[in-house]
Amino acid sequence: MSTTVARDELNRSLDTLNGAIRRMASLAVSGVDRAARAFVAADRTLAQEVRRDDAELDALAIDVERLVIETYARHQPVAGDLRLLHVSLLTSTHLERVGDLAVDLARLAQRVEPGCADDELEGLIETLGIRAASVLEQAVAALLNRDVAYGTSLAGQDDAVDALFEMALERMAKIGAAPEAMRRWAVEAVLAAPYLERVADHVVEIGRRIRFLVPGQIDGGRDAGGG
Repeated sequence: MSTTVARDELNRSLDTLNGAIRRMASLAVSGVDRAARAFVAADRTLAQEVRRDDAELDALAIDVERLVIETYARHQPVAGDLRLLHVSLLTSTHLERVGDLAVDLARLAQRVEPGCADDELEGLIETLGIRAASVLEQAVAALLNRDVAYGTSLAGQDDAVDALFEMALERMAKIGAAPEAMRRWAVEAVLAAPYLERVADHVVEIGRRIRFLVPGQIDGGRDAGGG
């Protein structure tokens, strides 16, 4: 096989891989957005859609792993191509875990009763969902565009989500004297808010991988999968 033909085949494999990551990102962003909206609206139907659609995300994660292994074996990539395969596999793992967080949030949405929410806390949960979905979408765009500068800035985006999370916790602490139905809703909100905060942790990890992808360097940091 000529060098040109081998390069073309490798490029096709990498294009397929990028397409799978794009689709996974779309599903993960949509899942987070819909799960948060389902919780705020106590929309059991929307929550069930999130849980149903997670199956495609899980299947794509398996496809990415298979494609990466096949590309390693067939093309023995080096340098930038090798880093791309490595980062794609790690990003796929983060996106699959984000999908799991969306499913967990959707399960909570199926338990809450409509009309029982604390308005202020409900607004914070809604804002958390919007921000988490937005920064996730931007992170994957930065990855696919090899935007190192933006990838580095994602830690600041996480700080903004963390600030919203702290505001939500402070509000939760003030609901103790509320009616029983609202207190039951607040218990579910206590569980819901950390799921959205953890989405932003995965965003930071994806940002760190962008730095590795382009210059081949990576700094230290926590693993979002560990909490």
